[in-house]
Amino acid sequence: GALPVVGDGRGTGAVLLILASSFFFRSFDVVAFWFKGQVLSRYVVLSNLAALAVCSAARVFLILNGLPLVWFAVVVAVDYLIQALLYGVLYVRRGRSLGDWSASWTTAKGLLRDCWPLVLSAAAVLVYYRIDQIMVRGMVGNAAVGHYAAAVRVSESAFWLFGATAMSLFPALVSARKADPSMYRLRVRRLFALMLPLFAVLCVPIMAFSQEIVLLLYGEAFAPSIQLLRIHMSSVLFMALSFVRTRWLIAENLQRYDVLIHLMGAASNVVFNIILIGRLGVVGAAWATLATHAFIFVVPPLALRRVRPSLFLAAKGVGDALTLRMKID
Repeated sequence: GALPVVGDGRGTGAVLLILASSFFFRSFDVVAFWFKGQVLSRYVVLSNLAALAVCSAARVFLILNGLPLVWFAVVVAVDYLIQALLYGVLYVRRGRSLGDWSASWTTAKGLLRDCWPLVLSAAAVLVYYRIDQIMVRGMVGNAAVGHYAAAVRVSESAFWLFGATAMSLFPALVSARKADPSMYRLRVRRLFALMLPLFAVLCVPIMAFSQEIVLLLYGEAFAPSIQLLRIHMSSVLFMALSFVRTRWLIAENLQRYDVLIHLMGAASNVVFNIILIGRLGVVGAAWATLATHAFIFVVPPLALRRVRPSLFLAAKGVGDALTLRMKID
């Protein structure tokens, strides 16, 4: 059927306009990238936490007062605005000047040429991150989608730490690649290894206390989400290792292979969902997510010769973590 947000006569146009215009402030993310490139990610984290605190309080106020949806869209725009302002202030306090910026079409074209595979890859990722919920709705029903989405929301909130870790250490990988190839390979291996203790510290407790977490956050009505959360959290390890591999592909200027990997992931996710949802219902969707992330981490490197070294580095890194050889060089 038609999308329910189109022409519903409830101010949807205003909400979409506010959300779309708020992306203007995302242009200041280039400052955040500069901080990360200088291994100063703490400034980005502090800015994001400040915006999160202000806007979370605003959302609570809106909920308690029953204000219209359009005000929640305004809060989203304010969130981006606060981040942009703090990025700018901290950038200037580091002795830089926004007035020194200038446009370069040559640089812009070079960046577009290099990043288009990542754009396509992100689109493929979006497909297999969301297609499971669409298929659950079609094959099981709306109630099952709610239970599944609740579990996904918790697992995704945990995944950001793995991404932030890999992004923060990425500049160190690039600098090592230029200066010392052997040190570069060792750092990539150590980054793969780091994902295991992070998983043990962050995800294993969530899996162990999934019942308490679900009941606290959602209530008894979402009890079916408990099993879904446990299965979904187990897939985070493969997701984290794949995130490190994406950083490696970018450092190696092999990001075009990331497109192939995630297209394979999208296709495999559809197949796994068709098979497993049909047999296990909504639980099958959770197992399909785990199977998909295990598949895209292992199978594409075996099939793609240029990507294969990442699998060897990952295997060595996992071995280092399991044998407690995590010395930082």
